[in-house]
Amino acid sequence: MILKYYSIYHIGILTAFFLFIIWICAQKDNFEFSIEIAKKFLSLIKSPILNKVIFTLGTVILISPVISSVYASTVDIKNLYGCSQALITFIQENNLDELNIMTSWTFEAEPKNKDKSKEKTSTFGNLSKDTKTIDDYDILNVTNYQPLATSMCAYTNENIFMNFNNDSPDIMYTRLKLTSNVDEVFEEWRCMGYPDVFIGNAIDMYFDILYNDDKNIPNYVKVYTASENHSWKFSYSTSEAYIYIREDLLENYPNLEDIDGIIYLDG
Repeated sequence: MILKYYSIYHIGILTAFFLFIIWICAQKDNFEFSIEIAKKFLSLIKSPILNKVIFTLGTVILISPVISSVYASTVDIKNLYGCSQALITFIQENNLDELNIMTSWTFEAEPKNKDKSKEKTSTFGNLSKDTKTIDDYDILNVTNYQPLATSMCAYTNENIFMNFNNDSPDIMYTRLKLTSNVDEVFEEWRCMGYPDVFIGNAIDMYFDILYNDDKNIPNYVKVYTASENHSWKFSYSTSEAYIYIREDLLENYPNLEDIDGIIYLDG
């Protein structure tokens, strides 16, 4: 697992921790003696160029976590990190919380054409428009982890999302539970009926997974877009989440406006 996920940030943290342990050990006995050992070790390296390389590399490794933290803090201060507050505010201001609301979910999948000879890898996360097509993937597990629902519950008094913890009003925390029986999970959601509101992205792809060739799926329209920003170590990205409402309900909410036109999802 360590080899799958590491960066210079982690190397810097581990190096600093290792030096801290050495420092603690040196305090216990003789600090000057430890310094002498370090000098003796460095004296074994005769090449000035090699000394400079080691010093430069060590400096880069040690300051990388600091640079990453400063960068992440700057991004957080200058930009809106998450969009959950904006989404739930829109829901509440327009009285959409009285409707059946479904949010995007997280699942585990793997490409069908992956090289079987290589170590098993999987794609874990929400579907997005970057996904080629769901037909290219085998869905392995569905989870109860729904990031948008989890974060939006922080701004509500109860769970208002029909597929979050299977519509249990009092359960507002995440229960990360994997299951190999995908059909059983989806059937529970389908039995609740079509959602009046869907929150997430790529609604067509989620509904293709959930309802497959169902010809009775109502049409939806996008009525709101919320942007969010993410900093990850030394990278930065922006994403969006959308609020969709059934087309036949739109006339009941005169304050809402169709953004992109009707989305046809009937198989």
